[in-house]
Amino acid sequence: MALYFSAAKIPALADYTFKQRSRILSIALSLISVPDKLFLNVVKLALLAPLFILIARVEGWLILLPLVALVTFYPLITNPLMLFFAQKELDNAIKKFTAEEKAALDDDEEEVNDLDHKDK
Repeated sequence: MALYFSAAKIPALADYTFKQRSRILSIALSLISVPDKLFLNVVKLALLAPLFILIARVEGWLILLPLVALVTFYPLITNPLMLFFAQKELDNAIKKFTAEEKAALDDDEEEVNDLDHKDK
């Protein structure tokens, strides 16, 4: 599996809109195994803890340096990791997303039919 920095670069998600890719990724992340979730969260904690300790010890305007580092580097490191782990469950997530979309369309169609029958 390749390491991607953006969900738009993942070939399986290329045909979907931004909103659809986001939904599929959230489904995929909910499907990953507990050990993988634990590892991902430990990595995030390992990245955040030193920066927050540094922020707590710095005074004055120097506090901006660790904050800028946090805002800049945290997504650059965690997003590719999340995408990497989500790729394992991407096929299942796409199937689930497609089923949800179909069910939503069916529900909308039923509502329209119900409204049409009420009008008559």
